[in-house]
Amino acid sequence: MSSTILTRTFSLLPDPSDSLSYKGFYKEITDLLVKTRALKNEYVQRMISDFSTASIEFYSSTSMARFWQAVYDRLHFSKVTSPQFRVFELKERAKQCAFYDAYISVREWIKRVETLKTIIPTLCEEFEKNETLFESFLSGTRLSASQLKPFRTATAVDCFGERQQLSNFFLNNFIFQVRNVFHAEHDFTWSEMILNKGAISPFQALVEHEIGSLKASDAFIERVLGGFTRTKKKKIVPVLLENLLEDFIDGHVRKIQWITTKKAGHVISMRRQHEKENEKKRPRKSKLEKNEHDSKSAMDVITSFFEGMTFKTLNEFKHERKSRLNAFKVSLLAELEHLDLNKMIIDSFLLELSKFRDANNQYVLKRLFKPSFPRIKITDLSRESFMDYMARRFH
Repeated sequence: MSSTILTRTFSLLPDPSDSLSYKGFYKEITDLLVKTRALKNEYVQRMISDFSTASIEFYSSTSMARFWQAVYDRLHFSKVTSPQFRVFELKERAKQCAFYDAYISVREWIKRVETLKTIIPTLCEEFEKNETLFESFLSGTRLSASQLKPFRTATAVDCFGERQQLSNFFLNNFIFQVRNVFHAEHDFTWSEMILNKGAISPFQALVEHEIGSLKASDAFIERVLGGFTRTKKKKIVPVLLENLLEDFIDGHVRKIQWITTKKAGHVISMRRQHEKENEKKRPRKSKLEKNEHDSKSAMDVITSFFEGMTFKTLNEFKHERKSRLNAFKVSLLAELEHLDLNKMIIDSFLLELSKFRDANNQYVLKRLFKPSFPRIKITDLSRESFMDYMARRFH
């Protein structure tokens, strides 16, 4: 009988022409694989339970002969049965193969847990040296290679006494895991704090007091005004206060350019498809209508920014758009020459504080240190649209 390999692992199945044999053998193989997987899971659960009371030395070896005796024989795994498909009996060799995979997985899990225990006290030490690091920790910011140097030194040797060299990415993921544990233990919603007003923890009381004392001070406003950056020659540089308004206008214009360039390209593409379809002997009406609809939808977006604009090529569109945007920038700069940025920052601050208190189901620490805001939408070319864009940037 010929055979064909149908799975991505190792199973050989009979020729599909023999349907009865094919279905029966396929089900038997899959049932055995599921039974083996269930046995692995059972081994994992028992080893994890054993690790909570047994010495770590039982799991230190990678020598098959040693860990077989230290774990497999000691926990009598040869007598453990798989809870799935009890009609099948797994041979001892199958149980040993299942144990090998489970043991290696549990051993790696132990290494990660013990490494995590090493990272936590190192984090506490670094927080005492550098308070801003705690803000980075809560906001989920990845630490640089220089900031990770103490963690790399602390984790140079694993819990089994073997040398390990963890990458920056791996170390940052460990720190993120500690952060997730911290949030799970200490984060809370505003509604929970209101309901448990008489029994809130000291930490919650401290957070409430700090939020209540938040004010848009001069130092805060100065920090906001000096906190904007731009990319110049592949380098991130701060935006000077005297250039801030112009930088906001440039950002507003760039966003409009990005939106309209995409739509103009779509309009031109739909026109070409429409012409190509019309040249056929039997043009499809449904396709012509779809092209017209898509072209009109894209053109409506362009018209919302540049009323009455017509074009045949993308270069023609960009040339006309450039002249209109330059005129818009000049007039807007003249209108907003004496704009009170401090007042805008204070208004945005009070709005955020109001939204923060109104969002009862929002987790407090997450909202404070890693807030998320909706994407800024621009729908037309006007002073009102720009002011809304600027307010959202401050927000």
